[in-house]
Amino acid sequence: MNIDYEWYRYFYAVVKEGSFSKAADRLCVTQPAVSQAVRRLEENAGVCLFVRRSKTLTLTKAGQRLFSFVERGVGSFRAGENFLERLADPNGGEVTVGVSEAACRFFLLPYIGELRRLYPDIRLNIREGSTPQSIEALSRGEIDCALILTPPRLPVSSIRTTPLKKCRFGLYAAESFTDAPTTPLSIKEYTAHPFLMLDEKTVTGKIIDKFFTACDTRPNTPIILSSVGLVKDFLLLGFGISILLEDYVGEELRNGCLTVLPVREPLPQCSLALATNTEMPSSPASDTFFRFMQSKIGNPAENGKGNV
Repeated sequence: MNIDYEWYRYFYAVVKEGSFSKAADRLCVTQPAVSQAVRRLEENAGVCLFVRRSKTLTLTKAGQRLFSFVERGVGSFRAGENFLERLADPNGGEVTVGVSEAACRFFLLPYIGELRRLYPDIRLNIREGSTPQSIEALSRGEIDCALILTPPRLPVSSIRTTPLKKCRFGLYAAESFTDAPTTPLSIKEYTAHPFLMLDEKTVTGKIIDKFFTACDTRPNTPIILSSVGLVKDFLLLGFGISILLEDYVGEELRNGCLTVLPVREPLPQCSLALATNTEMPSSPASDTFFRFMQSKIGNPAENGKGNV
């Protein structure tokens, strides 16, 4: 059927108002326009929708069934309008963030409570995945932003990264480690000990692997793990030593469960950044989240806004 959806709006108004004239007043059109729209709807559908008597209108069974569908459709449109209104509210709406397990635990989770207190009407959707997965989802417009460690491989030029803070790596061992030196050793000297390594599919794993390559050495890696949480668990149990971001082991260093091993070479650095897609319009809610994370983590004096 070749039906103009405007006819459904007129049909809905006639049913709700109980007459063509009142429907015309509600729609701010003429009564003949309403009558014509309903008549063309009936002709195209091939059914009669109203039983017309002198001063009353009664829906036929076909009209009752059609109205049940149209009424649900109107409800859906209104829900959509409410959704758009919430999106336009900087203190409400939704924002979907792509984040790795480690970045979520150490960089996002500490601030979620404050975010909820300041903006209780913002719905935060957290999509956990590796940095490459988050970047891919961002490029497809499936998420609003991603909290990532840079530099990752950016598949499209429209992905923009805004640095929040610089992150430093350290070499760590459990408190029970008996061979901790008092003076810095080269990383090659440390390779006599077993290293707990992150999978090279992660950005952190790639950065550490590149560091070993630059130092012209390879670690002894009896165990390769898929997450920072697992690396820390094995590290605390004394299964080896490991290079991790300082942000990941702050609590363990404070309570003495881990110790820092001095290294002669400068250990790698990276940046924590918020990634966005410049080809996708941002919502007020995502802008609010962006500003909040910058205020909590960002260092304006150290980090400028721009690509990394």
